[in-house]
Amino acid sequence: MKNYIYALLVFVSITTLFRCAEVITPPPPVQILDDDKDGVLTADEDLNGDGDPTNDDTDGDGIPNYLDTDDDGDGIDTIDEDANGDGNPANDDADGDGIPDYLDTVDNSGGSGDPVTGAYADCLNLLSANTLDVVTWNIEQFSDANSDLDEIKNIIETMDADIIGVQEITSITDFNTLANSISGWEGKIVNVSGGLDVGYFYKSSEIELLENLSTIYDNEDSAFPRPPVVGKFKHISGLEFTVFNIHLKCCSGSEGRREEASTLLKSYIDTNLPNTPVILLGDYNDEIQEAASSNVFQNLIDDASNYNFADMAIAKGPSSGWSFPSWPSHIDHILISNEFFDKLESTSTLKLEGCLSNYASAVSDHRPVMVRLKVN
Repeated sequence: MKNYIYALLVFVSITTLFRCAEVITPPPPVQILDDDKDGVLTADEDLNGDGDPTNDDTDGDGIPNYLDTDDDGDGIDTIDEDANGDGNPANDDADGDGIPDYLDTVDNSGGSGDPVTGAYADCLNLLSANTLDVVTWNIEQFSDANSDLDEIKNIIETMDADIIGVQEITSITDFNTLANSISGWEGKIVNVSGGLDVGYFYKSSEIELLENLSTIYDNEDSAFPRPPVVGKFKHISGLEFTVFNIHLKCCSGSEGRREEASTLLKSYIDTNLPNTPVILLGDYNDEIQEAASSNVFQNLIDDASNYNFADMAIAKGPSSGWSFPSWPSHIDHILISNEFFDKLESTSTLKLEGCLSNYASAVSDHRPVMVRLKVN
C-alpha cells in the first residue's frame, strides 16, 4: 500500500512538473514594413504623425509616400538619395535645411536638375535640360483686376519649365506684355473665343516653335467653344513633338459636349498624327477617374496602347493633390501618346499656395500640372 501511494505521488508530481513547464508559444515578431522598398519604413512615412500613412503625399502626385519610390517627385528615387550609403535616406540633408533630401526637391545633391531658388523654391521641382518639362495652367481670367502680373512672371521664371500651355486668357495685350517681360521666354497666343483665349509660353533656349500656331475644328462650336490650339515644337535634344492645348466646355449638363470633343480629338490624332509624339493638355473641365459608364474620356482611356493620361494617379489619389482645390476636383490633365510612354518620368500638381498664401485670389483657382519626360 505504501508503494502504491508513493508511486501515485511521484506520478502526480511529474505530471504537475510537465504542466508547469509547458512551453508557451511567443507572439509572432513585429513586422517591420517598407512597402515601397525605398529604404524608409512605412511607419516613418507617416509624416503628420496621425497613424495613417495613406494621407502623406509630399509631391502631390496622388501616390502616398509609403507607396511612392520618389517621395519628393524630383526625379531621383528615394533609395538613391541615401548619399552616405547607410541604408537610411532620412538622415541625408545635402543643403542643411533640415529637410531630408528624399523629401526636398532643392537638395543640391547633383541629381537630375538644378536647384530652384527664390520665393517658390519649396513648391517647385528641380528641372533640367535633360528632360522635357511641360505644364498646363489655367490662369483664371488673366488678367482681371485681381491678377498679379509680377507674381505670375515670378512663377514662370522660377518654374523654369520648357513649355507652359495656358488657358483662360482674357487680355491678349496683357499676355504679350507678360511674355515680353520674361527674359529668355516667348509667348504665343491665338484668339479662339474673343474672351477666354489659349496660348503657350516656352523657353527659347530649349524649345523651338517649328511653325505658327494653328487651330482645329474651328466650326465645331458644340464640342469646342474654344478650338484646340496646336503647336509643333522641337526640344534642344532634337525631339520633335506636337502639343494640343484645349479648354473644354465647363459645368454640369455639358458632359455630352466634352464627350464629343474627346471623340473628335482622338479621331484627329489617329488620322493625322499616328506616329508623332503628341501631348494633349489643358483644362478638360471634367474628371478622368470616373466609372467607365459616365466617363466622357473613356474612348481615350480604353485605347491604352496608344494613349495614357499621365496624371491618372493624381486623379485617383487624395483630393489634396488635385488641380482645382476649391471644388475640389481634378480637371486639368496631360494626355501623352505611346511615343512618350517609355519617356514618362513623373507628373505632379504644383501646390503654389504653399509659397504664396493668397495664390487663389492673386493668381488662379487652378494649380498647374506638370509632366516630366526623358529626352536622352
